[in-house]
Amino acid sequence: MSEFRQRLARGSAAVMAAGLVVSACSAEGEDSANGTTQGETAEALVSCLADAGVRAQLDDSDPDDNEAAVWIVDEEAHMLCVPGSFCHITPGGTYQEVEDALAADWDEVNAKYGEAGQSWLDAGGQEVLFLVGDKDLSAEYAACLEESGYVDPEYTLNDPEAELAEKQRQVEANLTWADCARQNGWPQVKDPDPPIADDWATSPHVLLPGEMTEAQLSELLRACPIYDAEAHQAEEEEYARLQAEHADDNDDDWLLEYWDRHQWQLDPLVALDVPGFDGQWDGGERELVSPEDRERLEALEAMLSLASQGG
Repeated sequence: MSEFRQRLARGSAAVMAAGLVVSACSAEGEDSANGTTQGETAEALVSCLADAGVRAQLDDSDPDDNEAAVWIVDEEAHMLCVPGSFCHITPGGTYQEVEDALAADWDEVNAKYGEAGQSWLDAGGQEVLFLVGDKDLSAEYAACLEESGYVDPEYTLNDPEAELAEKQRQVEANLTWADCARQNGWPQVKDPDPPIADDWATSPHVLLPGEMTEAQLSELLRACPIYDAEAHQAEEEEYARLQAEHADDNDDDWLLEYWDRHQWQLDPLVALDVPGFDGQWDGGERELVSPEDRERLEALEAMLSLASQGG
C-alpha cells in the first residue's frame, strides 16, 4: 500500500483491513488467462468510469511494468470500498488537491462517510460501495470493475518473502519500543507475535493494557516516543537533496531507483490489547465494548494516532 493510502487508512475508523485481493496477474503484470496486461485493464476501467460520469486517472509511475493504479479524481468528496480491500475516503480532486485539502477537510469528510463505511465493514464488505457526494454509484463502479477486469496492483500478493521481510522490520521497531515500555513501568507489555505472510491482512503491533488511563499513556509516550522526528527529518532532507540533484533530469528514473532501494523509516505500531482496538480489522468487536469503556478507549486510540504523527 502506498504511504498516502496508509495515512488515509489510519486516519479513519471506517478504514480497516478486510483482507486483501489476490490477483490473477503475474509478476510482469499480465493476466495469465487472456494475455491482457494489468495496465490495459486499468485504462479500460478509467474509460468505463468516464462513461458513467466519474473522473478517474491512471497512476502509472513505471510504464514499463505493465501495471497502473486508478485514482478517482472527482471533485466531490467520495468513498470507495471494494470487497476484500479497504475503504478509501478522500475530500475529492487530484492527488495534489487532496494533499493540499486533507488537513482542513478530513474531519468533515470522515464524518460524512464514516458511518456508511463502518456499516459496510460490519456487513462483511461483500459488495462494492462507491459514494460520490450524495450519489450512490456503487452499481456503476461494480459494473466497470467486471467489464474491465481491473485489480489494483497495490492489493496483489506477489512476494510472501518480501511481505515477511517488511513485517519483520516492523517487529524490530516494535520490540525496541516494547522494551522501553517495560522499563518505564509497564512490565506486562508483551513482545509482538512473529509476523505471518497473509497478504497484508495483519500488521504487527505492540499491545498496551486496555485499562490504561490517559494520564498513564501520556506519561509513557513522553518516556517512549512513537514518532522518531530526527529520523524522519533526515529522510526528508535526503529526499529534498536528491530532488535538487536531479532537477534537470528528463525522466524520473532516479526516483524509481530510490523507491526500489530505500527502506522507509518505520516507527513502532502501538495499539490497545482490546478486540476492536488492537490495530487489526474490527469485525464488530468494538461495538461489544460498553459505551463508557469505548469512549475511554477511543480517547486513548486518538492519543496514539496523534503521537504516531509527531503530535
